[in-house]
Amino acid sequence: MSGLSRSTKAVILVALVALLGLVPISAANAAVSITLSRGSVIGGESINVGGTIGEKKVRKVVLQRQSGKTWVTVVRSQTTSKGAYKFGYKPPTKAGSRTVLRVLAPKTKIKGKKYGKLVSGGRSVLTVGQKATVTAPSVVNQDASFTISGKFEPARIGRAVVVQKPNGSSWVAVTPQRFQTSAGVVNFPMTLKTPGTFTFRVTALASDGAPAVSSAPVEVTVSLPVPTNLQATPGNASAALSWNAVTTPGLTGYNVYSSTDPNASPAAWTKLTSNPISATSYNATALTNGVTYYFAVTSVKAGDESAFSTKASAKPVEPADTTPPAVPTGVTAEAGTASAQVSWSAVAASDLKGYKVYRGTSAADPNPTLLTPSAITATSFAASGLNNGTTYYFFVTSVDNAGNESGKSTPASATPQPGADTTPPPVPGGVQASAGSGTAQVSWSAVSAADLAGYKVYRGASAGDANPVLLTPNPVTELTLPVSGLSNGTTYYFFVTSIDTSGNESAKSTPASAKPAAPPAGWAAVSAGEVHTCAIGTDKSLYCWGQNRYGQLGNPTGVETGNAYATPTRVGSATWMSVSVGDGFTCGIQEPGTLWCWGRDTYGQIGVAPNADLQAPHPTPTQVGAASTWTSVAAGGESACGIVAGNASCWGLNYAGQLGSAANSGSLTPNPTPTTVAGVTSPTSVTVGADHACAVQSGGTLKCWGSNTLGQLGNATNAGSGDPNAIPLQVAGTTWASVSAGEFHTCATTTTNTLSCWGQNGWGELGKAASESPFDENPTPSAVSGTTWKQVSAGGDHTCATTTDNTVFCWGRNQSGQLGKAANTTANATPAKVGAGTWATVDGGGQSTCARNNANQVFCWGLNEFGQLGNSGVIGQGAPTAGTTTPNPTPLVVPVPS
Repeated sequence: MSGLSRSTKAVILVALVALLGLVPISAANAAVSITLSRGSVIGGESINVGGTIGEKKVRKVVLQRQSGKTWVTVVRSQTTSKGAYKFGYKPPTKAGSRTVLRVLAPKTKIKGKKYGKLVSGGRSVLTVGQKATVTAPSVVNQDASFTISGKFEPARIGRAVVVQKPNGSSWVAVTPQRFQTSAGVVNFPMTLKTPGTFTFRVTALASDGAPAVSSAPVEVTVSLPVPTNLQATPGNASAALSWNAVTTPGLTGYNVYSSTDPNASPAAWTKLTSNPISATSYNATALTNGVTYYFAVTSVKAGDESAFSTKASAKPVEPADTTPPAVPTGVTAEAGTASAQVSWSAVAASDLKGYKVYRGTSAADPNPTLLTPSAITATSFAASGLNNGTTYYFFVTSVDNAGNESGKSTPASATPQPGADTTPPPVPGGVQASAGSGTAQVSWSAVSAADLAGYKVYRGASAGDANPVLLTPNPVTELTLPVSGLSNGTTYYFFVTSIDTSGNESAKSTPASAKPAAPPAGWAAVSAGEVHTCAIGTDKSLYCWGQNRYGQLGNPTGVETGNAYATPTRVGSATWMSVSVGDGFTCGIQEPGTLWCWGRDTYGQIGVAPNADLQAPHPTPTQVGAASTWTSVAAGGESACGIVAGNASCWGLNYAGQLGSAANSGSLTPNPTPTTVAGVTSPTSVTVGADHACAVQSGGTLKCWGSNTLGQLGNATNAGSGDPNAIPLQVAGTTWASVSAGEFHTCATTTTNTLSCWGQNGWGELGKAASESPFDENPTPSAVSGTTWKQVSAGGDHTCATTTDNTVFCWGRNQSGQLGKAANTTANATPAKVGAGTWATVDGGGQSTCARNNANQVFCWGLNEFGQLGNSGVIGQGAPTAGTTTPNPTPLVVPVPS
């Protein structure tokens, strides 16, 4: 369903109702105001309660606390001559307790005149406990500065905090007082001069009646600085060590340790220095060549020793062998076709590793090309890839195990001659084909072949066509080929081959298909969402426009940006039966009845498990399940529902029970697999809102499920509460014809062309005077008067409907001109006619509306911040303000792509 925001909005509404303590006060009088100095207190803190009674008289007033269904007086006072009062009150100290307060002015007689009882509305205050946490490094260097940080929640700006350490059974402060910031954070710079392990905690001192609160203790170990950048260079039976100096004052020196086992405990290492040395280098001797040694260094000060440095290793070796083996002799070269066979005599050397072969352009070539990067042990080598008719010169060297290479041999030359080439080049890969109107564009990846002459392209009638038509009698050298003269509606298959200069042709590539199609003559359906819109053409092609942050337009252009895309862009080449736009995602049904979704996937709403990155875009339509019997789909806030095989089925977020299933109800767990809604029989239509859903059953009955915080289920059960409603609830009546779920309200038509709405009514979206508070629930269907109704669409905070004489009316919120009239910020409860002409359907989005007329034209109006009106400036209509929040109340035509 269109025009839907995230379900978290509903959770916030529930939290506001509960946390703000909006309890009903039957005798509340608007003349008595009440204000609390704080909405929450830490146990022991006091609050001030103040306000006026609306009468400039001195009257007795009392502060009362709600206890069950009664009110208990806790403080008595009187107003000033201007009717003002003020109380001091200390709420209960138990964390988690909520106190509801009100002010009452008893009835009285002043100078013979009677004054009635006045009562304020209720206000609540929550008692919480301040929690303290501390962070500090576990290990610090002696004499080095570090920070101990305290974090207090909730924060109390200016509350004094100290760092404490244990002293026997008590704790004593070790720092001057510092004070909490607005974030509840206090930082203490520290320096410790004695090695050892110390325990600290942070404590907020008692303040304003609140007791002191301390964090859990944290340990900080102080050690001497560890030497860094230890380097070990092997020598002959030795290793040269060096490291960076430690700058601690009073340093005695350094100890050096070694071991052949890097995992041995420090006590098992051999100490090489009998006394600490002051130098930052050391030469370890008497080592065994070929054995790997590991070294570590410590710093020493006044008997204290640091931990081991990072280990460095060295493997002493004997002096390097620098004598190369003998130069190979007897080198010959025999020419072949584009090749040569090089041979030579073996070299006698006990440490011989092998041979290297070089190819030069002359007998004296100073930089011949190395043909064998790794030495080979054979005494012959086949050189390939040569040019026939060119003379090549081959040199051979010998290489020993130490890497010493001999001088180059006397060269041997060979001139390859051409032979019969019968080897075709490789088969082209990466073949793709994209369709246009009567055209196709074929592309492929380049083939690597020295004698490549070009490519040939064929057109077939099927993927297995044995005799496709050759489109390029002469090979082409480009990697793309435009193909024209095709019939729209016909699927073509394209094959590509490669051909070399000898005329050898590769096998045909894997085919790529394309189905050319003419642009649609008009629009057959439209669905408007929060920030994007989609429409199906009269040829069953699908186009989308607006924001593409999550890939909801069905293509990768502009994903992960907030850019506006006002031009309709086609989604694939399939034929579509229906489409529904949700909040950042889209679902549609392709012929013959398969379901596909794409875009945002935070909770599995596109039918696949979410990525680790919940905000990752999914621009490619993905099939939902394997069924091909879907007849209807509705995309909502972060869930979707559809009709398949005669049943209602839903998937995505189930926090409020909006999937009609108890599984994961009340949690944020993704539910990507469609689940049948129990209790809904033979649905004829289904709709999804921000966090609720409804379906009309074949007998004319209507059921809704999910959140009922504002009465959007049309049933008083749990109305006004945040409880999930996974079991569908019936809406009174048996003649329902169609239903449409908005963000937090619902509207439905009957078989007798009447229209009723229920749920949120903060802007008159129910077609009656707006509620005093947008949080008021309206669970009882309310008839919308004025005409006979045919079809209805509930948007974000507004509603639009068509009548039996094909007129469109809209009502509700109009801050962006979504009602089709000049924008305003007040409620609009009376249906207002939109434009002229005859309309077939209308669909309300978040702050925009689209409608299709009987000539298959689509017009949109309202917010165009992301180009969701689909009009980038049509001649004679002016340029809509795509990319801005400027209202656009005038219906603008959405051009049909050419």
